[in-house]
Amino acid sequence: MNHKANSLDRGILTELIGYHVRMAQVAVFRDFVAALRDVEMTPTHFGTLVIISSNPGIKQSDLASAIQIDRSTVVPLIDKLENEGLVTRERLSNDRRTNALRITGKGQVFLDKLIPLVRAHERNFFKKLTKDEQNQIIKLLNKIY
Repeated sequence: MNHKANSLDRGILTELIGYHVRMAQVAVFRDFVAALRDVEMTPTHFGTLVIISSNPGIKQSDLASAIQIDRSTVVPLIDKLENEGLVTRERLSNDRRTNALRITGKGQVFLDKLIPLVRAHERNFFKKLTKDEQNQIIKLLNKIY
């Protein structure tokens, strides 16, 4: 954010929790993308890989719910990850309209490479907060959603 933007009067926004949560999210996402720029990874793609890896055979609709994105947004997201060879989509035999998602071997190797980078990003980004403060933020945000 530039100096001019820092000096703007934000009016009622400074009193709104939602505004502060959004500003924090933007800052975290911006730093995440910068920290993982060499692998061109977004928080949504990373979260998707983690959920699929942790839940082999997950349905696309359950994935959309888990990462809180619209079901129609899941299709291009999975298309991209599938085209990169990171996940596979398998039709369920009992429901031909539903796909089961699985991470590939290549996808798991890639995810295993990403996890230390994401952990380093988190340590660096939140280093001004104590571990207790970090846990408190997680606890409070969990109460909200």
